[in-house]
Amino acid sequence: MTIVKDQVLSNAGAYGVTPAVYDGLGNVVITGSHLRSEFGAYLRVVGATPLAKNIDLRGKLELFSNYTKNPQNVDLNAELKFMFKVNSWFAASLQWATIYDDDIRITDANGTIGPRLQFMSIIGLGITYKMTNFKD
Repeated sequence: MTIVKDQVLSNAGAYGVTPAVYDGLGNVVITGSHLRSEFGAYLRVVGATPLAKNIDLRGKLELFSNYTKNPQNVDLNAELKFMFKVNSWFAASLQWATIYDDDIRITDANGTIGPRLQFMSIIGLGITYKMTNFKD
């Protein structure tokens, strides 16, 4: 299920909900839907493994096929994350994610609207501190 609480986003049809219907003057005749539900098969595979003493790898793959609309079009959500322990104070991570959903329409640079493969990259740096003075 997808829930879009913001009326502006639901009127625009964001996240695959049914958009609003407008009259010839641009007035909203029927407001956009706040809820979108799908029925289908879902598969999730998660894995983690240490690559070296201070490097861990985690991965996730999620696949979904909507039985009620285009079951041959499988939605994809995949993540790959490397976690590095630099020393006792610092940690770092590299993360890549890929998403494809046939129902989500994206406008490209040429103005063409349709489903697209989406990518995201994240670099993270952090400070770690153990609170060893506290006892249960």
